[in-house]
Amino acid sequence: MANWTDGQLFGLILVVLAVFLFLVFLMTRWLALRFRARGVPATATVGSSRDFGGEGGSLYRTEVYFVDESGNTVETKLTLTVRHFEGQQIDILYDPDSPKKAQGLSDRAEKGLLSLGCFVWTFVLVFLVSGLLLMLVPFGDPICNDPTFRDMDFCLTGGQ
Repeated sequence: MANWTDGQLFGLILVVLAVFLFLVFLMTRWLALRFRARGVPATATVGSSRDFGGEGGSLYRTEVYFVDESGNTVETKLTLTVRHFEGQQIDILYDPDSPKKAQGLSDRAEKGLLSLGCFVWTFVLVFLVSGLLLMLVPFGDPICNDPTFRDMDFCLTGGQ
């Protein structure tokens, strides 16, 4: 990378960050869709539920019990966006290879994932566009970007 300006390097960092966020989001979404495709539906009974989300948006750690397709009773903990009460029945999906890996089925959870997707896409687009602009559009006086130019006071004062 010969003769890249600081702005161009920062732009490159923003583009790399945008690509990284995009790939992380794609991997997360792919794993969620894969789980949904492989998951076995079941009805679980809530054992307990406690709030651990804090201010602004609650999450609940909910202990549930259900019977898997082999007839075994499985106890596991789920993180849910809706509070459930002891004895309440909820619909879940669980991994047939590892029944303790389960997740609740909820319209609110899907909306949360959609909101997260919009949030991530916003950052990806902002970082990508900003990074490309910084890389492609020259900023500042070109003479100040020349590593052989010795009068840094000229550059720091804006050429005055």
